[in-house]
Amino acid sequence: MKSRTMKSAFVVLLTIAVVLGASVGAQANSRPVETMKISALSFHDGMRKLWEDHITWTRLVIVALAADLPELNLTLTRLLKNQADIGNAVKPFYGEAAGNMLTSLLTDHIVIAAEVLAAVKGGATQRRLTMR
Repeated sequence: MKSRTMKSAFVVLLTIAVVLGASVGAQANSRPVETMKISALSFHDGMRKLWEDHITWTRLVIVALAADLPELNLTLTRLLKNQADIGNAVKPFYGEAAGNMLTSLLTDHIVIAAEVLAAVKGGATQRRLTMR
């Protein structure tokens, strides 16, 4: 579990670094200011949309799991695709390897969270608490 916590913390830090790094990198570029602003704004807006999708699909997975809805697998598949979309969005700035690493870490984050939610729904947490 400690390794998973470290991975989750790394994902958060990497995401912050990506957003900040893109902003700093755009300012250091020798292109005209107008081009840099459009590029930075485009990246910002794209990332915002991807993270809004992350929130939306995460919520839908939680609702589907809690209510035993038949859409659970389709919703989870779409949420996992969003993680790949986020990883792909950073590739132009940080390269293929970094984008793939981010995708992998974000995917681990979703899979671990789904396992925790399933365990909680199954009563695993409640049993542990009553055993103490």
